[in-house]
Amino acid sequence: MQGRKVITAGALGGMAMFVWGAVAHMALPLGEMGMRDLPNEHMFIPAMKMSIKERGWYRIPPMNLNDTSEAAQKAREEKVKTGPLGVLIFDPDGMKPMWMLLMGEFLSNVLAGLLLAAVLSGLNAGKATGFLVGAGMGLFGWLAISASYWNWYRFPTVFTMSEMMQQLIGGALTGLAIGWVLSRRKLDKPPLF
Repeated sequence: MQGRKVITAGALGGMAMFVWGAVAHMALPLGEMGMRDLPNEHMFIPAMKMSIKERGWYRIPPMNLNDTSEAAQKAREEKVKTGPLGVLIFDPDGMKPMWMLLMGEFLSNVLAGLLLAAVLSGLNAGKATGFLVGAGMGLFGWLAISASYWNWYRFPTVFTMSEMMQQLIGGALTGLAIGWVLSRRKLDKPPLF
């Protein structure tokens, strides 16, 4: 019975995260902050399609890390020092249908909810603990990933801060939903909060 409750809590938490993501991207500006359209795309797109043949994450400037000679290392240092710097996420085949993207997002959110539900169940957490632990896990993910991308790959500060808000609030709401379900079970000891 307890396993079923944890699965229910995780699924509900994942749904809460999915709904929050929809609100953050469709009703609030959080999902688009720091993103800009490529200027003069009519000049760049044909050249990219001609030279980039596979989906990937590309560095600007190219680093040629296979060449470990001193001259190559100095050339890389100079390119990085003088710029420009950037990353390009490119898929020459375009986007999958929207329903497939939404299904992938929903599945990843439910899996995240199940992970958080397992943690909160082990803590015998109630709503307040769920809220705090969920927010903490969201902040942990942001610090481990998004802040690193800001530091190393020069992601825009406004984008990185909007990511923090999305992860922090999404984690808190997910944890709150899970804590609400878990606190409704009958246990030998009461939930922490």
